Parts: sequence; C-alpha cells; structure tokens
Amino acid sequence: MSNDGLLIGRSVARPDALTKVRGEAVFCDDIYLPGMLYGVALRSECPHGVLKHIDVSDALGLPGVAVVATAKDIPGLNGFGRAVPDQPVIVSDRFRFIGDVIAMAAADTVEHGRAALRAVKTISEPFPVVTDPQEALEPDAPKIWPEGNLAAHLTVKKGDAESAFKDCDVIIENTYTTPMVDHAYLEVECAVADVDARKNTVIWASTQDPLPIVRNVAKVLGIEPQKVHVIQAVTGGGFGGKLDAGIDVAVRAALLSFLCGRPVKMVYSREESMMGSSKRHASIIRHKLGATKEGKLMAVNIDILYNKGAYASMGGASGGVPTKAIVHAAGPYIIPHAEIHLKNVYTNLPYGGAMRGYGVPQVSFAYECQMDELARALHMDPVHVREINLIKQGDETVTGQVLGSSVGSLKTLKKAEKVSEWRNPLAAEEKGLIRRGRGISFGYYGISTARFPDTGAALIFLTTDGRIRVATGITEIGQGVQSVFTQIAAEEISCPMDWIDIREVDTAVDPDSQSTSASRGTSVVGPAVQIAAQEAKRQLFSLAASVLEVDPAQIVVVPQGLAHWKTPQKLVSLKELAGYYAPAKDRIIGSGVWNKPRSTFRSGDGKGNPFYVYVFGAHVAEVEVNTRTGKIDLKKFTAVHDVGKALNVQQVEGQIRGGVSMGVGFALLEEITNRDGYLNHVNFDRYLIPTSRDLPQIEPVIVEENNPLGPYGAKGIGEPPAIPAAAAIANAVYDAVGVRCRDLPIIPERLLDEMTKKQKTRS
Repeated sequence: MSNDGLLIGRSVARPDALTKVRGEAVFCDDIYLPGMLYGVALRSECPHGVLKHIDVSDALGLPGVAVVATAKDIPGLNGFGRAVPDQPVIVSDRFRFIGDVIAMAAADTVEHGRAALRAVKTISEPFPVVTDPQEALEPDAPKIWPEGNLAAHLTVKKGDAESAFKDCDVIIENTYTTPMVDHAYLEVECAVADVDARKNTVIWASTQDPLPIVRNVAKVLGIEPQKVHVIQAVTGGGFGGKLDAGIDVAVRAALLSFLCGRPVKMVYSREESMMGSSKRHASIIRHKLGATKEGKLMAVNIDILYNKGAYASMGGASGGVPTKAIVHAAGPYIIPHAEIHLKNVYTNLPYGGAMRGYGVPQVSFAYECQMDELARALHMDPVHVREINLIKQGDETVTGQVLGSSVGSLKTLKKAEKVSEWRNPLAAEEKGLIRRGRGISFGYYGISTARFPDTGAALIFLTTDGRIRVATGITEIGQGVQSVFTQIAAEEISCPMDWIDIREVDTAVDPDSQSTSASRGTSVVGPAVQIAAQEAKRQLFSLAASVLEVDPAQIVVVPQGLAHWKTPQKLVSLKELAGYYAPAKDRIIGSGVWNKPRSTFRSGDGKGNPFYVYVFGAHVAEVEVNTRTGKIDLKKFTAVHDVGKALNVQQVEGQIRGGVSMGVGFALLEEITNRDGYLNHVNFDRYLIPTSRDLPQIEPVIVEENNPLGPYGAKGIGEPPAIPAAAAIANAVYDAVGVRCRDLPIIPERLLDEMTKKQKTRS
C-alpha cells in the first residue's frame, strides 16, 4: 500500500485550521443551553482519611443554588474509571488523595456554587499518608486499598541474565528517577450535560474517547447505555490525560443534571485540573547492563517502580502503561539475556495514567543514559556502540518478537549521525564559565496497543447537500487526524479535499474506533477510512454512470461534480446524486473496518508479540552549560524518526517538534513535588513548561521505512518524538561538564550539586 499520490506525501493545510484561528471553533466551554446551571466540586482537605460526617443543610438555601450533592444522592454505582471503576464520583467514606471530591453543587453562577460549598460542614479522620512507592511496599506502610499497595507486578525474562553477567567484561549499574508530570493541556476539563425527565442524557465533552463516558455515565445514573449520547466538543489538547479526565468531569456534570433536572456545565479550574487529573507516572529505575569489551550487549537486569497514585486508571492490575513500559525497558537492542521487573504501586497522590509515550519516556531515559555510560567506559563512540547493538530486521526483542518488516532502526541512526554532523567536533566557542556538549539517544515505540482486537472503523456519507462526510469514532484533539483522514478519503475518491467534511465524534452516528491514544489514529483507523473511501468511490461512480448512461470506468471528477471523460460538460453534481438516494436523509456510501494483527504478548511471562510495528527515533542535542549557575541552554536539536510514510509532511514535522518540546520539559523543567501528599505545583506560576525562549532550533528529519500494513506505508508519529529527548539532553550535559544527572528534571540546583560532588571526589 506504499505509494505517493495527488495528496498523500504532501504538505496540505488542515481543514480545521481556519475555524480555529478565526475563533469560530466551538470548544466545550463555548456551549450554552437554555436554563443551564454551573457545577462545582468540593475536594478533600487532606490526602488520606475517612469522611465521618457531612452536613449540607446550610448550603441548600443559599441564593441561586439548585442542588448540593453528596454520595447518598447517586442513583447508581458510586465509581468510575477507564479500566476499573475504582474512583468515587463523590466520596462516601474513604478518600485517597487530595483531588477526591466529597460534595458537589449546581447553581446559577459558579460564584453561587462555590459559596454553597463553603457552607458545607465536614468531619474527617486523617490517616497516615504514603507517597513514596518504595515505602508503600513496606509491610507496615499505610494501606491505600485493602488488598495492599501493589497494583501490578510484571516480569520479562529471556535467557539467564544472572549467569551472563559473570561473563561480561564491563557492567554499568545505576539508579534513575523521573518525576510526576502533568499533561498541561491548554483547555482544562469541561463537560455540559443535559438529562431530561425520561433520563435521556446528552453530554458535550472535551475527550479523547467518548464511549467510556457512555459506559461510566450509564452505570453512575443507573440507566441503559442506549440512553447516553456523547458529542465531542472541539478539544484543546489531551496528550493522554483526557482518556481519564473526559470521564471524570462528564460523570459529575451528568449526575448534577440528573439531580436538578436542568443542563449543567462543569469546568475545572487549573488548580483542580492539576490536583485531580492523571499524571505521567513518577519512576525509580535500577538498571544493570553488561557487555563485552568490544561493546556487545550481553545481559540486562532492570527493576522498575512506578508510582501509581491512588487509582487504577490505565495501569492497575489490567496492565496498560506498565505493559508498554516493560516491553520497551531494555531498549531497541539485541540483548541475549534479560530479566526485568516492574511494580506499579499505589500511593496517596494523583493517579498515574496515559501520557504521551505511555510509560516509555521513563525507561528510555534510563536505558539511553546507560548506553552512553557504556560507551564512555569502553572509550567508544556513542553512535558506534548503539550501531553494533541495534535491533534490525529479523532480530529478536527481549520478549521474543522477531521484527519482520518496517525496521528502519539503522537507517534512522545513520541519518541522525549525518544530519547532526556528529563526526564534526563542536565549534570551539567555549568562553569563561560556558562549556559545550553534544549527546545522542535512540528510542523505539510500539504502535497501537498490546490488546486485541484493536479496531478501526469508518463510515462515509453522501449528505443531502452534496457533501462527502467521513465519520470515525476517533477524536481530533489537535494532532491532525481529521486532516489525514480527509487526505485519505480524497485520495481514494480522486476528489478535491474541499469536497470532504469531517467533524468531532458523535456516539449516536459514528462507529466505535476506540481511543485517540497509542499513536494508533493513522495506523489503525486510517486503513478503515481507506477501505470505506474505496467503496464510496465505487458507489458514487456507479450512480453517476447510471444517471449519465455511461460506463462507470468512463467517469471522472471535475470541479462541478462527476462527468463523462470525453464530454466533461455532461456531468452530475454530488447534490444531484444525493437526490437520487433518499432526498431528506444522508446516505452511507462506504464503510470500512480494520483490525491490527493479533497481539500474542502474555503478561504472565512477558513473552510474545505485543505490537505489530515499531517507530524508531534518534535525537541529537547540543547544549551550553554555565558552570557557575548550572543553567543549561539548548542550542540545537536534531530529531530523526522512521514514520513508515509521512502522509502529511508538515504535520509530521509539527508532531516531531511538539514531541521534542515535551521531552525538553521532561528533561529540564517539569515536575510535581509534594509535602505528605499536598501538591507543591498546582498552577503554571510554579509548574514550568517550555516556552519559545526555552526551545532550541529543532530540525525534524523524516525517514520512511514502508509499513506494509499501514495506509500507504504509514506507521504513526504522535508519541515517539517525546521519548528519546530527555536522554539526549542528559548525555549532552555530561559531554559538556562530565557530570551525570540521573534524576529528572536537570534543574540548575541539581546539576550544581552533582558538580560539587565531583569536585569533592577529585579533591
């Protein structure tokens, strides 16, 4: 399926660009319904404890207040969650982190709602708090759940690592830590819910996956899922977070609407968003790597602790994030012997969930710093030590998967070496306190999920006004999937892109295509759009041929519609064609379903094929370090990625730049710390994300190693650019000042501490 076309492989404008730059896009907070009220939430005052008593009587009579809700007002299940419904909608007894909700109100203004919640009286009994996953595994640690604090324990074993280490000439053993990180999407969580007297429920939501909202709302309200209709509003970013957060705010808005009988809008503040939403798992990674004196890897032993936080989200006993992390933990290298353990541990912090890279950036930081240390221990070039160990087509991963196709690893590494001018020494511009350095890292990422089936579905309608509408269940959250699907449909139908309409997901009419996550939009749903568009073309051309009384093979596209190729003035418009169907109703003219190849990965023993195709990436960072202040300036960044096929070149380059920017934040700026469960960073005045002043010149470079199962050979690119960036920066810092920072982020204070330790060791 790999080939260029009129639109495929080109840079084309996004169909949603103009509405957004003109301010015409309708985000969730732009929606207003007649009689609408505003929902607000009261959150727990401490990170762990039990709610002994709650009294809302003083709040009920306040001006503008329609309802004040507690746990006893919930008609159905008091629990929600993407994988496990373990998070209370409203706490009835036990609260487990500072973001848990203990009461809610709906009022005619947000201010009146907040006044009502200030009048709520509560009595709570605090419990001991545990925030460190190592401490949480101790026998006497506070129990967050009756079953204990271990949410999941996964293992991958290959060969005999313990014995193999005895034959290694060099062993590199270190511990790395990465922090809890917020998604920091520009649009905070929002939902508008309208529940009528018959319990028919319509919800407008900012979300990455509408169907889990349907399932969760139905359970909480005690109604049939068929009564719940979710419409995705234009969504201002997600990065994985709105897989959970979309459910959170929608369930609570729906409950308030159910109780008061009026539409309710609920919008979280930035503080609520950062307290209550899922996060990138903080991690502690103990990594032992063994190799021969020639640099060939022999064995790896890795122990990983992920801080799960209070609830399961995407990574409890069901796997999810831990599965993707442990599969990638040894890196994209040939390693004969491996033993890897990952424990996902409950604590009294915001729950860890999906975030761009889905558990892989943490392990990538560890394994790529280890590869750099191995190169330096053996006095080898860092590119060379990666090259001689890199997994290539026909090689086997640590889970036993043999990579049979679309393995652009070596091509990607060599391209990065060339474009970054790795072999050319850095210009001698070091002056005074400034030191310069350059570092490289390599990463890979399995596209889609380790579950089966993983299905993409698409419908194509001919609308009554003569438009071709593409409908899928996958959400546009800023990544550009609507643009790619428009390109695919137009390419297959052989029509201009402006004939195609695509909109946000509506569960009443759009097929289930599962979530916008795991970089699966293009690779899994794209083929379904392709199949549907091929059928749509056959139907359109056949009907046009019938109307014009010619052979379908003689039909061509002209600006005004479909025509006979010899006599283009003999034509029929799409609107006229629509009239030959049911004139008052849009008609399905194409449908497509595509399943990715079956995953054979077994979480029990860590063996099998988890992902059907992998994206590879090589990053090279150049830095300047001020040895007095510890300030790190990124000067240049080269990011090379094997994407299979770039369907829209400028969008792929934009995804690479965006992923690198997020990786820069992970490396140098972003972290949420806490004091006994109370968060220190709940707004952008203290939680720092990269701005244009923090970012270097980023050079995105595309490598295309055909994916025979992808649309036109494509794989995906949403998450991979965020993965190798942190290690490239850390390795560049080491190259500049000879100090290894193993704890992210590398803020000036930490770097200066490490430099001071080094000086004391020398003296």
